[in-house]
Amino acid sequence: MILTERDQPLLEYLARYYLLTAGQVHRLCYADSTSRVARRRCSKLVSANYIHRYPKKHDDRKPPVYYLADKGKEWLADYYDDDRYLAKPTKLLCRSEHVPHTVAVGDFLHVLYQAASKQNDIKMLSCFHEFEPINASEAGAKSKRFYTQLRDAPRLICDPDAGVLFERGEHRVVYYIEREMGNTGSTVVPKKKSPGYEELDARGLFREHFPATTWDHFFVLFICPTARWRDRFMQHAAATSSQVVTRWKAIAVEDATPERLLFEPVVRQLGEENLLPLIPPQ
Repeated sequence: MILTERDQPLLEYLARYYLLTAGQVHRLCYADSTSRVARRRCSKLVSANYIHRYPKKHDDRKPPVYYLADKGKEWLADYYDDDRYLAKPTKLLCRSEHVPHTVAVGDFLHVLYQAASKQNDIKMLSCFHEFEPINASEAGAKSKRFYTQLRDAPRLICDPDAGVLFERGEHRVVYYIEREMGNTGSTVVPKKKSPGYEELDARGLFREHFPATTWDHFFVLFICPTARWRDRFMQHAAATSSQVVTRWKAIAVEDATPERLLFEPVVRQLGEENLLPLIPPQ
């Protein structure tokens, strides 16, 4: 099978976001064709072992998602002359019930990439989702992901959905991403996630994730299902005794657009009455 110019972006997006639905594939890669054409092309790429499909057989209860196969990542490594693609995951690493969440994380990362491309003030130096190695550029190193077990008993972990290193001038700052779907209550999330981030901060382990950072701390951006959920979440975060929540920011998914995300007042932060930009003005 000979790949076309439109197949290359599909493989690249799968390497970047991990999972794509049929609708995302159509919108991102084959928008000038019908959805049927996009699905047919995906079927050919699956048959040629460039990508995988889940579920493998048609199931009306589970709309298909696609992810990279070994042959696809090897093609990308040759195309870009970049062996870091060889570390990209080619197995379904999330549970089937978590597939919509993983897709939603990829959706937000795409918005983030688009927002970064629309301006010259901020650069995204690196961006990783939770299932890919964050040290692929270290030859011979043991594969490492964001998932960090901080304590055995009682068990304490920190497992961000994604992470980004932004550069502005001489400064490089880490943002971890948490995509909330609303399945867990806004009262529970702060209590559940603050201990892990508190320990990650206290031990400086975020520097192992992003060695190039120039800041002594990191931020966490929560993408929330609604504006009301966002505000309730931040109210409950303020009630915790954790200091790390002062560097938490929250945005409603409806406001997370490429045009508004970085510099318009769409983000809720503790101690501030009004919404703020994600990236403060210089």
